[in-house]
Amino acid sequence: MYIVFEGIDGSGKTSITQKLKEFLERENKKVYIRAEPFDRKFIEEAFEKVKKIKNETLKNVVITLAFAYDRAFLEDEFKEKKGVIIGDRSFISSLAYQGLDLPLDYVFNVNKFFELPDCVFYLDVNPEIALERIEKRGEKRSYYEKIEYLNKIRKNYKRVLDYLKKKGVKVFYIDANKEFSEVFKEVLKKIKELC
Repeated sequence: MYIVFEGIDGSGKTSITQKLKEFLERENKKVYIRAEPFDRKFIEEAFEKVKKIKNETLKNVVITLAFAYDRAFLEDEFKEKKGVIIGDRSFISSLAYQGLDLPLDYVFNVNKFFELPDCVFYLDVNPEIALERIEKRGEKRSYYEKIEYLNKIRKNYKRVLDYLKKKGVKVFYIDANKEFSEVFKEVLKKIKELC
């Protein structure tokens, strides 16, 4: 089974995937976490390099291709794994992020050879709350971790998830504004129905 957690930065994806892995392993299930990007340094370098490109559409095309290139290594690594694979992001992130400025069909076609998840948990969080969480981490903010981007991406995720539902993907919306324990309880309830 391939389960993916999606949401804007600061929605709790990494914390939920780790906690779910621990829970499922206690249930004697073989579990793997598939986190994107695979090679963060490569992606950061791609963002630096595209700054030189003046045409915004071409910048977005290059970033879409960079994420797909990076994703190919993960796809290959996880192809033979048996058990539960928990995705901390997937190509759906490209649809939401790069799909802001490029047609969804284009971004989907770039990624169409990657495995579709069995289900997607969308952790929906208010961008102000997400930024507070990001600040608490004490890390340097990424290119997208600005309120105006997070608002646009959150809105775009809803469009992307509707698009995926039409392709037969199960999507669960989770209110991630709540305390972590409440969010995890809601996720677990759905997971127990699936596994």
